[in-house]
Amino acid sequence: MRTPMMRWIFVFTVMLFTSALTYAGIDATTAPLKPGQGEFETPLLGNLDCTNAIAISCPETVSGQTIEYPNNVSYWSCGFTDPGGEIIYELTLETVMDLTITILEQNEGCIDVYFLEQCDEQPCTWIGSETGDARMIHDIGPGTFYVVVDRWIGCSPGSYDFELQFDCNPPPPSCNYIGRSTENLGRLNWYADGEWSSVDGLIYQVFRGGFLPAAPDVVVFNPTTGDVVRSFQLSFTTAAQRGIAVDARNGNLWIAGWINRMIYYVDDAGSLIHSFGHGPLYAGLAYDPDNQRLWAVTNNAPDKYFVYDVSNPLEPTLLWGPTPVPWQCGGTFFGTNFNGAGLEYSPFSNSVIFINQDGAAQECFHDNGDGTLTPMGCCQLSPLQWPWGCALIDGAFGDRGALFVTSLDEWPFGPWLVDVFETVCDAMLPVELSSFTATGRNGYIDLAWTTASELNTAHFNVYRRQTTSTWREIAQIPSQGNGTFMRDYTYKDEGVRVNQEYEYLLADVDLSGLETRADNMICRATALPEAQPTDFALYQNYPNPFNPETTIRYDVGKAGHVQLQVFDITGRLVSTLESGYAAAGSYSVVFDGSELPSGIYLVVLDAERFRAVTKIVLAK
Repeated sequence: MRTPMMRWIFVFTVMLFTSALTYAGIDATTAPLKPGQGEFETPLLGNLDCTNAIAISCPETVSGQTIEYPNNVSYWSCGFTDPGGEIIYELTLETVMDLTITILEQNEGCIDVYFLEQCDEQPCTWIGSETGDARMIHDIGPGTFYVVVDRWIGCSPGSYDFELQFDCNPPPPSCNYIGRSTENLGRLNWYADGEWSSVDGLIYQVFRGGFLPAAPDVVVFNPTTGDVVRSFQLSFTTAAQRGIAVDARNGNLWIAGWINRMIYYVDDAGSLIHSFGHGPLYAGLAYDPDNQRLWAVTNNAPDKYFVYDVSNPLEPTLLWGPTPVPWQCGGTFFGTNFNGAGLEYSPFSNSVIFINQDGAAQECFHDNGDGTLTPMGCCQLSPLQWPWGCALIDGAFGDRGALFVTSLDEWPFGPWLVDVFETVCDAMLPVELSSFTATGRNGYIDLAWTTASELNTAHFNVYRRQTTSTWREIAQIPSQGNGTFMRDYTYKDEGVRVNQEYEYLLADVDLSGLETRADNMICRATALPEAQPTDFALYQNYPNPFNPETTIRYDVGKAGHVQLQVFDITGRLVSTLESGYAAAGSYSVVFDGSELPSGIYLVVLDAERFRAVTKIVLAK
């Protein structure tokens, strides 16, 4: 239990702890298991009686509960020494899931909310104490777990209203773990954000400060051998740095300060060239070489990102931001949105990778080019539990990238390893095609397809062929835009003959014009005969204008001699498409104008006292 003032004393103490640990000789067994996550090895004080716990399902909202000072109970605390009263909830989870606990509302600053994996045992996880505080507990279940609402001793006895929300969701997938770059990288655990340089093929990482005052500010290592190539100090600042990005044009660096809240532009020896900033707690930087833009993410509540135009690095311009990061993998730091750490940009897929430190995940978003992000998915960085910095080598594994990640998992004494993962961004296809079908109708064929997600897609090309013939493009259908939700498309193909089987192929075309065909989803259909026509008719060709082919449809209302011809605008016969006996029915024929010049042509249908003329346009 805590007095209202004790909460702020505790937070201040945590900040001082990191700087005092090296000098005070504190036993490592008394340190937080995962610093900043509210988990402690401090023994329970008294006994927590869960026999009368309130059973709830998940997801569930618990409203209107009150906390009152109990009589004749053994007082309980999780990492604090003051006794008080509590309410206990019991959750039974039937499978592995992610549990999010949120304080939706409370009317007094007099409670703490904790999560326990077992009743009356450590460690416990602090959820928060204020309205809006939330935390995701990853990979919990199956089993029975407990949530404790604990009243501070400093608050007077009586009722305190609150409302909690419990949400259960399937856990995100694990990232593809490739391995460790080396077993002996020195003290790289103390380094935050990193970036791979296309100039020299090395990874640059920046020192985050705190424990090792004598450590170099920037360390450079070879990702292939794992050897540290060189390191250097920043002579113009001693504050802890969190972000780094390499200018691919000249090898210079941008370095972001977390405490001094500045972004520095330096040469590759660490000498200051220029500085700027807007006051946030910068945590990570990334450079987009194609558009000459610098991305930055903060590590404060809530986390935000900025985008700067650095085409002239001495006169950077803020294009967009600050914009809250739309985290996908949950995670909070002491009950707040406080997750931003490493940041990288993938020119290969025009995507931004964030390291979600408390969600223990890498998160990928598509760069829409206007300062907005489209979520592409996330994955947990197993076996890491507290990732921090990252450096991306794009295309290191074919069409996928390798993400080098440092962590605080062995805090505070190491070892200091760099783990390597496949990126969740580059591993995604631009279009995830769920289905593609063709259905024969009376006189035409219906095409339908569904996408589960789309990224960087301009349009779809629809191809058709008859048996043993070559594919011909028959339509372009615009994309409905980026996103990870399902979209449905349809197309009516009227340029077919009845009773003839056709094959169809779908391809997506990205914004750069690159086409990707779905060769594994070819579908087939046959157009059915239409209802018997009772009159003669000549229909407008499709498409019109055309180049070089178009389909001409006509009806024969009575069996007899039929002639279908094409003339140029001067009346010269160009082609006889049909001439002879025809039974009553609907017909279509393909006219190929590849040998003709552009212009207007006339299609003439003659049959049994019937004549019809229509204009068609060949546009090359």
